[in-house]
Amino acid sequence: MLQLKGKILYTATSDIHLAAFHYPYIKWLDEQGYEVHLAMEKRADLEFSHARQIHYMPFPRTPLDRRNVSTYRQLKNLIDKEQYDLIHCHTPMPGVLTRLAARARRKKGAAVLYTAHGFHFFKGAPLKYWLSYFPAEYALSFITDAIITINSEDFTYADKRLHPRKAFMIPGIGIDSGKFRVYSEEEKKAVRLKYGFKQQQFLLLYIAEFIPRKNHRFILENLPALIRQVPTVQVIFAGRGELMDQMLNLARNLRVEDHVRFMGFMHDLGPLAAIADVGISASRQEGLGLGLAEQMLCGVPVVATEDRGHKELVIHEQTGLMFPQGDQIAFREALVRFSKEPSLRQKMGNAARLHAEKFRIEASLDSMRNIYNGYLKPDQKTD
Repeated sequence: MLQLKGKILYTATSDIHLAAFHYPYIKWLDEQGYEVHLAMEKRADLEFSHARQIHYMPFPRTPLDRRNVSTYRQLKNLIDKEQYDLIHCHTPMPGVLTRLAARARRKKGAAVLYTAHGFHFFKGAPLKYWLSYFPAEYALSFITDAIITINSEDFTYADKRLHPRKAFMIPGIGIDSGKFRVYSEEEKKAVRLKYGFKQQQFLLLYIAEFIPRKNHRFILENLPALIRQVPTVQVIFAGRGELMDQMLNLARNLRVEDHVRFMGFMHDLGPLAAIADVGISASRQEGLGLGLAEQMLCGVPVVATEDRGHKELVIHEQTGLMFPQGDQIAFREALVRFSKEPSLRQKMGNAARLHAEKFRIEASLDSMRNIYNGYLKPDQKTD
């Protein structure tokens, strides 16, 4: 049995987020001999076998929700009681509340890290975002030891315009190459059969939580016109969220429900990612776009909005096609083009796979190990 090296607290909006993006890190820290605690909102029935303690508490998305006050108190009591050596927070509201609650512990030597999965202030963002989110992050950066970013634009803000002690950029949160890989044609046929998809269907996969920023409405509203051009098209939505029922109703109202499959939250997205003909994203803004990266590693080309995070992933006309935000014609033209040119899908899919290699979990874990080692005591450092 490994000797306990220290205590680490991870905070994030929900168990779904931690399971989807951070489980490999939690597992790795536990195996290194750290006692990892989690603080998050319970939104699914998920297990975290490598966490020693799990603390459920509400993390509303809006800063004006009154529950934030009670969550702040819970976090402060937890941090003061457990005396963590390192506190790593993720997602906006947990990032705010955790850093405020950790001020006293930080003065006693704990390191406080924040991973920005995509700042809400960015080039082209509404002015109200800059007037609200930027001042808040600016103030919080003074009580942050490190801000970790996953795209170049955010790193520039963290390094040049905010004031953490240090700013870092890592190659995304990391893709599990054991789960996401290129499938043979026989494997693809078997998976399609398993999920009830016909071999001739043109499958578009969107991996995203049903929240306003992900813009599922854009996909659905374009589907009637797309069906007329590509009758075999089938859109697959993988994820859950507050807008899922609304999108189900919209699909029925648009009479496209036979061309849409709502899969909900899935523990293993690998097979689904591997059988898609094209990966898609209509997101209004992304820190990187892990769902697209996972499909790219499976050799699938992508069609995505022009966005700072997507630009880190997609090389236009090489690994996929990008279209301006809100441009319905460009979106449909890209998909029609892919539907008519299987050889283009194959060519860009191969390039996408090679490009996505640098976003594998091994590279991200290596980057995070180096960052953690900069904030842990000599006898606590990772191997």
